[in-house]
Amino acid sequence: MSLKFLMPFCLVFVLLSCKDTSETSTEDLVSEEVKSTQVITQIEIAKLKYIDFGLDADAEKLIENWEEYIQIQQLIQNVKLADFSELKENNKVLKTLMKDFKKKMPKPLKSSSILARVMVFETKLFKMESFVNLSNIKKEELGETIKEFLLAFSNLNYQINKKLERDSQNIEKPV
Repeated sequence: MSLKFLMPFCLVFVLLSCKDTSETSTEDLVSEEVKSTQVITQIEIAKLKYIDFGLDADAEKLIENWEEYIQIQQLIQNVKLADFSELKENNKVLKTLMKDFKKKMPKPLKSSSILARVMVFETKLFKMESFVNLSNIKKEELGETIKEFLLAFSNLNYQINKKLERDSQNIEKPV
């Protein structure tokens, strides 16, 4: 009679003392995921393929007193160097910078085409800022977001150059 009770008890004890192999495999998967989400490096950012437009001499003269543009240029340089310290937990500062960027824009640049590029740039900036602050972002996703951000700034520069070029052309209209 006691053997009937002892046998199931031993069986339950043996089953409970077996090591669960699913825990170690889960830990291995988490370890591999952490390795794949390491911070993106300067070399990987340099390998991103996009057309990087700079400003013409006329545009450089126009923006030399536009402090917010210079701050954004510095932010761009830091991103290219894989330095995201200005983006980490700094949302209020970025919002203020973009607000002042639009507010203090030189009058010759206040056109719908440039303002549209500024809006796109602002959207990409805040997208990149949110991706940088995520702990579980994949390197590829972060790289693509950085590329979009850099491309948006490049397109803004291109639009500024084109606007100033169009404004400098004196085309006489026929009478």
